Amino acid sequence: MAKPDKTKNLLNVLNQKVEDKTPPQEPAVLAQSPAAPPPAAENAQRRPKAAKERRQGRDQHFWLHDEDRRVIRELAGWIGVQGERASDSRIVRAALHLARTGDAFLRAYRQVSELDARLTKQDIQSG
Repeated sequence: MAKPDKTKNLLNVLNQKVEDKTPPQEPAVLAQSPAAPPPAAENAQRRPKAAKERRQGRDQHFWLHDEDRRVIRELAGWIGVQGERASDSRIVRAALHLARTGDAFLRAYRQVSELDARLTKQDIQSG
């Protein structure tokens, strides 16, 4: 049995003429003046309704250490196993929503500040 030639079959399909199956256009109704806007009910039908308004974010850049990126990847992997599609931005935002002020947060902040190579020891101590 001969192997089918996929390229030839694809070219045959692409070269076929497509039948025009669009319905004929109805003549425009001249009862309305062209300058008059359509009624509000017609406008509402034409405009797609959004499920909810989306708030626009702002592009932010953060310097992360390798350990931080590993934690984000680990959390993204866990979210993926739960059936969700994760992005780094959503992972960080979820972590921010969980964060609360207190002693644990202060300890973590001080630990991160010590690892920050951009600051001197004096900058770290002064806050």
